[in-house]
Amino acid sequence: YLNEIQENGLYAVGYKNGKIRLKDATTGQLQKTFQGAKERVSQLVFSPDGTRLVANYANAPICLWDVTTGQSLKTLTQNAKMWGVLTFSQDGKTLACQKHSGEIELWDVATKTLRTTLGEDLRIPIHTLAFSPDAKTVVAANPNGEIRIWNTNTGAEVSVFSTGHTRKFGALAFSPDSTLLASGHINTIVLWDTRTFTQLSNRVDKNAWINAVVFSPDGSTLNSVKNFSFKKRTRGPFIKEGVLSTLSLWDTCTGDKLSDLPVESYLGELPKLSGVQNSSSSSSGANGVVVFSQSGNMLATALNSKKATKDYRFTVHLWNIPHRTVNLTLKGHTDNVNALAFTPEGQTIASGSDDGTIRLWETSTGTEILKLQSGKTRTLAFSRDGKILASVSSSIKIYKIQLWDVTTGDKLTSIEEQNDSGNVLAFSADSKILACGSRDGTIRLWDVATGNKLSTLKGHANWIHALSFSRDGKILASGSSDGAIFLWNVPN
Repeated sequence: YLNEIQENGLYAVGYKNGKIRLKDATTGQLQKTFQGAKERVSQLVFSPDGTRLVANYANAPICLWDVTTGQSLKTLTQNAKMWGVLTFSQDGKTLACQKHSGEIELWDVATKTLRTTLGEDLRIPIHTLAFSPDAKTVVAANPNGEIRIWNTNTGAEVSVFSTGHTRKFGALAFSPDSTLLASGHINTIVLWDTRTFTQLSNRVDKNAWINAVVFSPDGSTLNSVKNFSFKKRTRGPFIKEGVLSTLSLWDTCTGDKLSDLPVESYLGELPKLSGVQNSSSSSSGANGVVVFSQSGNMLATALNSKKATKDYRFTVHLWNIPHRTVNLTLKGHTDNVNALAFTPEGQTIASGSDDGTIRLWETSTGTEILKLQSGKTRTLAFSRDGKILASVSSSIKIYKIQLWDVTTGDKLTSIEEQNDSGNVLAFSADSKILACGSRDGTIRLWDVATGNKLSTLKGHANWIHALSFSRDGKILASGSSDGAIFLWNVPN
């Protein structure tokens, strides 16, 4: 499916069976359902005023919908194969789409008639397309590095010029007065003079992928949206990694987004691992596991790859993050290490393995403190006070939650479930409730003192990958591979 969010708080979701559902972005409640062609919906775009929704199907003509009534207004084009570029002009009066044969069609939205056809010599898909603010000009970028510009009234091509780029364009945007054109490509943003079509400036942001560019209303500022990541191989089982993403802050009471903040991180030389979780507990990945201490000053990694050297396989490394160095190497496990967890104060780390043991280590000396016989461990979590360790171990169609006294190593509670689904654990702030997220999308709440099940929370459609209680213990946040974050009222 593909989502398109509209300013009035609705978002549209298209499905493989051709259904389109409009939902409230705040509550998630279904508002309307459209059923057009019974083909996969490949693209959805709202008109600027939000009154129209256009849908592109895999093997059916483009369809225009009235958002208010839910009625299909018109099937545009008779060609069942359209390439995935749909763009409204800023006044919402014109819709541009590219036929599979290459031409770009401009449709009058009010009359649902074809205004003109552009680029009849085009034989390749356009990567991105933009209208000038006055809708008199349309510009398109193709994979050959060309930018082509047409007059929308006459259909005549105004200019074509090469940018030198040979890979996919990410974005195009006009300034409000139409005198500037910004193009985003891989890691480069270029400003063009639309009167002479000469390059005015070129800005390179290494290792960033430009996804969108937009001018401020007065045209004085250009903002870009980008993904930033890099991986550089070094000697040994290491890889240098970095990422620049966006951190979104949300109001947990209203669901409103408060702010977007850029977050840049550089991990230095770390094993190439999957299953990364920036928290004090972890889950296993295909090649290993990695987890930060709550202070962020320590990082623990375990490498399970068969290509790893003997010194790294089944071994836990403790990293000093400020200095980017390995402080300690913890050896003892004889099979894959699937889970790691720091105590809240960071003085102890637990490691769980397929060798059937959980081992507790002092982070200051690397001394093994306890060795617990647990079965093949999938995930671990410490209580907020650091006195209890929870583990999930699994066998065929059965998973077992076990609670351990960290001081003595005694088993406090053992809970067996008749399905192979325990995936992630989290303790409440008072350490009285343990939440277990499952692969079937359910979350089970357990009484830590008695081992009794308190509740089963249902709502997610897929694996639960993350759980976190609020500090007052009243709210539980859950994240799933279905793309949703749920907030649960714990008392009820």
